[in-house]
Amino acid sequence: MDTTQGQGEDQGQNLTPDPTQDPPPPPPQDARQGASEDSPQAAEWALTRYATSRGYGAQLPEYLPGGPANAVQIGAPFRVPVAEGGGEDKPPGDWARYIWKAPFSVARQGDLLKGHLAELLKSEPVRELIPRERYFTSARRMDELLRNNVANVESAAVYCQGEIQTDEDRCRDYSVGMEVADKLNPNCVRLANGEGSLQACANCMWNGMHERCSFWKPSPTTPSTGNWGHQRNKPSVSKKAADAAWKELNHGLDTIQQLPTRGAQACADEDWSVVDALVDKQGNHWKTIQHALSIVSQFHSPKPSLPQQPEGN
Repeated sequence: MDTTQGQGEDQGQNLTPDPTQDPPPPPPQDARQGASEDSPQAAEWALTRYATSRGYGAQLPEYLPGGPANAVQIGAPFRVPVAEGGGEDKPPGDWARYIWKAPFSVARQGDLLKGHLAELLKSEPVRELIPRERYFTSARRMDELLRNNVANVESAAVYCQGEIQTDEDRCRDYSVGMEVADKLNPNCVRLANGEGSLQACANCMWNGMHERCSFWKPSPTTPSTGNWGHQRNKPSVSKKAADAAWKELNHGLDTIQQLPTRGAQACADEDWSVVDALVDKQGNHWKTIQHALSIVSQFHSPKPSLPQQPEGN
């Protein structure tokens, strides 16, 4: 990626438009509000929102050589925004606009957006993408991780427009994935009415781990009377999610087995505050175990078909 700091006056415009193609319809007057001549960034954002609000990807620079002098120029240069970490909840800025432009091959096929992005990017972002401290070592690294898969771009978009959950309501697996930390704890951000993988919080959606989220529920399926097959008519999770849940299940069981000994010692010492704390801890571990069991039970390995016996044998 060209990370040149300078920007053209309009990144989204072709250098030599094709005269045989019909020009795209201009954005309505209200979409141009705030895009003054001395604010190319505002003008570019208005064009981006005009496209994404209709379910299309924003126009990106294209390879349009105008002659020998520009034969090696690939579109207009644009920059990766400066990476920022911390715990402040800030209004949408450079990274939110960068996500909505979706300049990632995993996120688009031409002007068509992949996955849930066509649905997600129709809405305005409400906050800037600020991960926890030291999650990304640089802006380039942040950009590289987003380009890994479309789930990471969707995760960032959900964080930029979702609702921050309270400490009582947040996902139990909020520490997995892209944490956005405040001074005490990471924020858990999710959509109010998400469906499918969008039921999960932004942290769990990172790297496609939405099945680990306590907000995610598998879709109901119709029972099958035919042959078994991997994920055929069954709610099934990925092997990666099942392995992680299995490790969590074993850890929870090991911890539960140690609690009675500690509880008996606390009762003998009449340290009732410790007893109360151990009871609460046991209840929390049982919830974690039940959640892990629900994930493991949804993993179905493929069942091989038996070879057919030749007739007459």
